[in-house]
Amino acid sequence: MKKLILLISVIAAVLVLSACASGGGEAVTTELPVISGVRSNITVYADDSPEFIANALSEGVFTEGGKPFEVKVKILSREDGSEVTELTEGRYDLRYYCDDPAIEVVKSSLTIKPADTTAPEFSGIKDLVVYLGGTVSYRDGVTVTDNDDENVTFSVDATKVDLTRLGAYDVTYTATDKRGNTATVTAKVSVLEVLDGEDPGSSVCTKEELDALCQSILEDILEDGMTDRQKAEAIYVRVAKIKYVNSTEDRNWIGRAYTGLTTNKGDCVNYWAASKALLTMAGIPSYDIERLGGPDHFWQIVFIDGNWYHFDACPTLKTNQFRCFLRTDSEVDAYSATRPDKPNYYAYDKESCPYDVVD
Repeated sequence: MKKLILLISVIAAVLVLSACASGGGEAVTTELPVISGVRSNITVYADDSPEFIANALSEGVFTEGGKPFEVKVKILSREDGSEVTELTEGRYDLRYYCDDPAIEVVKSSLTIKPADTTAPEFSGIKDLVVYLGGTVSYRDGVTVTDNDDENVTFSVDATKVDLTRLGAYDVTYTATDKRGNTATVTAKVSVLEVLDGEDPGSSVCTKEELDALCQSILEDILEDGMTDRQKAEAIYVRVAKIKYVNSTEDRNWIGRAYTGLTTNKGDCVNYWAASKALLTMAGIPSYDIERLGGPDHFWQIVFIDGNWYHFDACPTLKTNQFRCFLRTDSEVDAYSATRPDKPNYYAYDKESCPYDVVD
């Protein structure tokens, strides 16, 4: 067996590659060898070096059986079949052969792709919020794609983050494709203190920061010409993306809204607070509602098309689902009646509520 010794004209240069694997000790035979290891198509890029292209053409090619022979290759134009000495972008025919014309020629093809200088692209990276001593998933919701590399992956450098100390830290995401193009994105991780009660200062952000976040979200989910009803539904759909997790944290509504919208996790307070923040920013009047008789549950009523309706993006039981979007009093009362575990699910103090909900 003898591996490829390749003589090839690449970009007006003649390269001789020696990739011999000695067949020492093999008996001399008159049997004709065959050319093996040729790939059906070889793909390289216009900015690859002649040496790289020559290696790509020779990799794994050898003769087996019979007397060892050198294997050579011709690069042919697909237009007229002439041998080429300079490569440009496009496709070419390859002919692998030996000096003995009796040895069967093996056909293949060569594709020269345009130079790839496009870096991978991240999506889903965002600033994160975590409370002192908590945990954070840096990869949650983050993906990376590349224009050519289907198997591109990414790394996360969170060595600067200290979850035991208050502060804002950088976390860096890096992805490099097979062509060496690198993308680097840095996000902020805010480690915050948990505040109890109705402290006027947010444990997560200032009111201005929450407003800026809401404005950014509304720019993504609202379109010009939407009615208030359409805006309210877009907000409902966005808030409903929050994943319900039990929480015993007692923070003010600004912090709860920011946490819900940035982490997409939280309990009914996060749903209520996120809805309140987005509705207010969108100019839709709302009023906060609290369940009577416990356990605690919060939602709001909203003013749409001249009437007040119930609005609660918090999910209900999977076995007894109820989409509480612009619901009347009769509708929420009917749903509550189906909940033997919480027959007061949407019970609230109608007498003290300053607005009359549509019945």
